[in-house]
Amino acid sequence: MKILILVNHDNTIYNFRKELIQRLIDEKHEIFISSPYGKRIPYFEELGCHWLDTKLDRHGINPVKDVQLTYLYFKLVANIKPDIMLTFTVKPNIYGGIVASINRVPFLVNITGLGTAFGRFKLLQLFIRLLYKYALRNADCVFFQNTANQNFFINNHLIRGKSVLLPGSGVNLNYFSCLPYPENKELSNYDRLDFAFISRVMHDKGIDEFLEAARYLKTTYPKLFFMSVVFVRRHMKINLLLWKKKYHFISWNGNGYKNNFGTSPLRRSSLLSRRNV
Repeated sequence: MKILILVNHDNTIYNFRKELIQRLIDEKHEIFISSPYGKRIPYFEELGCHWLDTKLDRHGINPVKDVQLTYLYFKLVANIKPDIMLTFTVKPNIYGGIVASINRVPFLVNITGLGTAFGRFKLLQLFIRLLYKYALRNADCVFFQNTANQNFFINNHLIRGKSVLLPGSGVNLNYFSCLPYPENKELSNYDRLDFAFISRVMHDKGIDEFLEAARYLKTTYPKLFFMSVVFVRRHMKINLLLWKKKYHFISWNGNGYKNNFGTSPLRRSSLLSRRNV
């Protein structure tokens, strides 16, 4: 069976879907991955996947680029003639769903979140709702990661057919194995406790609450140590400057708050070996 997978970033499938893809390959399916190029792509090519270079602006709202993306999806479907399509994230879900419906290709949709666009202007929200309603009208199944998203789509009549609530994306416990709790002289007496916040810099992820709690607790418990390891998107950099102004303790030094703002890969052993929470 030919399976066409549409994603907006190679990390999306590497971090959360590589076990699924490995299983599909083990079952002798032919896998095509449509994604912008990234450093994870060679990994999937070595598995035997076909990579399809797809230019995609994940957070842009330029209609011309979105029309170009839709046209590209049409070309991919015409050339590959997939037996089924699997889509992840907003733009692949919407424009891939439209293309699959028009070409009468069975497709499965995974709603991993509402996306940042739902938190922007109301007019944009309305437009995206209309697109979702049109794109998902013939979806064979829509998978959701949480009840809030599922209820949102059902209550707003954005889906017609079957929907399934997944118990999360799943965690590979062989890779993300439990680490021993930090034990050393410094921590054994609880003179110091380390907290790590690992996330993208987004209001919805709780970065505001983390920083506010850090500021409040640090005044009472000076030996607490807070670390934030975050991924900063381009459109969020202005927020980072505002946070630095509001929370004056945010700095690049070890003043009880070590903030690693950047896009470097997360090294679990070195990062978490001394974290308590």
